[in-house]
Amino acid sequence: MNWNELKKRSLTKSKTQFTDDIAKAEALFLTSDSDYGVCRNGGRRGTSLAPRSILNTLKNFSYTKHFPHCKEVQTSNAQEEVLDFDHSQEMQTNRIKEALDLFQGHKVCHIGGGHDHVFPLIQALSKLTKNITIINVDAHLDTRTDDFNHSGTPFRQASKVWDHGNFKLIQVGIHEFSNTVSTYDKLPHGEMKIFPETDWGLLEGHIENLIDPQNEIILLSLDSDALSSSFMEAVSAVNPNGLSLEFMSDVISSYLKWTKGRHQYFGIYEYNPIYDNLSQKGAKALASLIHQFISS
Repeated sequence: MNWNELKKRSLTKSKTQFTDDIAKAEALFLTSDSDYGVCRNGGRRGTSLAPRSILNTLKNFSYTKHFPHCKEVQTSNAQEEVLDFDHSQEMQTNRIKEALDLFQGHKVCHIGGGHDHVFPLIQALSKLTKNITIINVDAHLDTRTDDFNHSGTPFRQASKVWDHGNFKLIQVGIHEFSNTVSTYDKLPHGEMKIFPETDWGLLEGHIENLIDPQNEIILLSLDSDALSSSFMEAVSAVNPNGLSLEFMSDVISSYLKWTKGRHQYFGIYEYNPIYDNLSQKGAKALASLIHQFISS
């Protein structure tokens, strides 16, 4: 194959759909390339590389008929986190809110970094809505009761500051053996429902009955260690009994159905490309989920 043919092929890649003008974007990528919160939680370094790895993989996909124009906005600052972690989360909240204010589309994808980055996203969304439902697909509750914040505390942390409306946290895929007793403690504000089952056909109806799409923002959060180690070994806590890619695809399909015609928010966290293999199967799996989310 000659150079001209290769050049033509490059023009069919999703990377051609990324724009520098946020006003023209139909999908917004918020990236948080820091792993300091994971380190504070005793995890392995490397999640700071996740946003670039996942997006580069996505950009190399062939774009399809419904693939939207996309804009990427960096929202975290690793140096700020080292100097003052809590203050850095406030700064990240402000950057996310600024991007959301400028964005005219409906699909927002947030890519970490550690799961600590979901807290600034939730805090930014608190300025846009009175009520929120978070569907967290995870092996861990991430509601630790520690007296300092990190990648294992974001949802308890968020429930403390959400005092102006309803805060609902729906936990899916949880392993009891992966969570300490205290993580099950009642949240400071709002409610938490836990579903350890792995059959989405049985879970879908129960979860749908817990949400009110007309009266709240619904955020879908995926911690990559919820997924099976057969294709997701690139995490700090590898999961030999994790969820299938088909399960997660079904979750996204349901989420898109529940939020049709509204703003849609999907976060992916804890992928660690240092521990992926040469085929990058973890990055490709996550990029395929993002492709489904923004193209549907």
